[in-house]
Amino acid sequence: SLPVDWTLDEGEFWVVGGLNGSGKSPWLSTAAGLYPPNGGRQMIFGQDIREMAERDRAAQRAKIGFVFENTGRLFAELNVVENVALPLSYQRNCPAEDVLPEVQRVLAACGLSEHAASEPNTLGRGIQRRVALARALVLEPELLMVDSPLTSQDPMPTRWWVDFLTLMHRAEHNFKTPRTIVVTTEDFGPWLAENRRFALLD
Repeated sequence: SLPVDWTLDEGEFWVVGGLNGSGKSPWLSTAAGLYPPNGGRQMIFGQDIREMAERDRAAQRAKIGFVFENTGRLFAELNVVENVALPLSYQRNCPAEDVLPEVQRVLAACGLSEHAASEPNTLGRGIQRRVALARALVLEPELLMVDSPLTSQDPMPTRWWVDFLTLMHRAEHNFKTPRTIVVTTEDFGPWLAENRRFALLD
């Protein structure tokens, strides 16, 4: 493996590209603190992740909303509301019913209200990805990382993702969202815009 020298500053919107198999998913997961780096030094919110206790690492990771590729790793046995409520109810140690207003607000913002009672396996891949996005946003993270949201998407859902994240970066949504964003992609084209930073994994 080759070393990566990368710094993400508050308020930046990074688009990191690479061909299929170039290592985008492992890189993004490592950058988010989900996996330990093989070597070197990794700072998350100004702290060296290798020197943190597990409790402190968990607290730092809670500041990062992460959307996994493909169908977002949703829990098949839970419906949409339950999937989105899970991290918030776990964090607050309360039943899902207690966080329902916040969950419903995020679902509405992501255009998912009509799917609230649906089970993930009854939804298309694109909708499942948006449910995973809502689950990441319900904790009001400081940073959002999204792994390949446009893969195998038609033009309309592609436009939805680009527009939604653009408004998020501009703080133009009507609920609290992170303004620091990282996405991975195989095609820079849909993401070309001002105030974006680009990198390529080789």
